Amino acid sequence: MIDLYQVNYLLSVSWGGVSALLALAECPASVEKAIISSFSPVLNEPMLDYIDNAQVYLAAREKRKIGALLNDTVGKYLPRLFKLYNYKHLISLAEHEYAQIDFHISQIRTLSASNYVERFSSIKIPVLFINGEKDEYTTVEDARMFSNYIAKSSFNVVPDTGHFLDLESKAAWHHSQKTALQFLGTEARSEVWPSVTAMA
Repeated sequence: MIDLYQVNYLLSVSWGGVSALLALAECPASVEKAIISSFSPVLNEPMLDYIDNAQVYLAAREKRKIGALLNDTVGKYLPRLFKLYNYKHLISLAEHEYAQIDFHISQIRTLSASNYVERFSSIKIPVLFINGEKDEYTTVEDARMFSNYIAKSSFNVVPDTGHFLDLESKAAWHHSQKTALQFLGTEARSEVWPSVTAMA
C-alpha cells in the first residue's frame, strides 16, 4: 500500500504501531517521516488486564461489558459524548466483527518485543512518538525504550491526557496538532475543535 500510493508520511495509533514500525523497517523509499502515537513496546500489567477482560467478555459475547470496558479503561478520559458513541458502537457490532476483535487481541497477546524491536534498527527516517501523560496502558517511559533501536526517534508528551490523546480535550487537540505539524514541517490552519453539537 505504501508503494502503491507513494506515501510520504505515516501515522499510527495504539496497536497499529506494530504494523507501522514493521513496515518502516522495510525502508519504503517514499516515506520521509512517521508519527507513532499511544504505543509502546511493552504489554504492561494494566494493558494485559485490559485484554484479559476483553477476551473473557468477547468469548461470552457479553456485549454490554464489552461496551463498558473500553470506556472504563483506555477511554476513561474521553468526553462523555465520545463514551456514549463508543458504547453504542461496541454493543451493536456484527458477529464477524467481534470475532475479528478477538483475533486481533490474540495476535497482540502473542507479540513479544524481542520478536520485532531488533528489526526497528533499520529505520533511518525521523520517527516521533507521542504519548499521553496519564496513559497507564502505553506509558511515556515505556515508549522511550524505542530510542535504543531507532536512531532518529524523538518523543513528545501530551499533558494531562490519556490513551486517546487529541480526542480527550480541546487542549490535547491543540497540543497534538501543533506537535505533529511542527514535526512534519507544516503550518497549522485555523480550525475549530468539534463542538458537542457538531459531534451529535
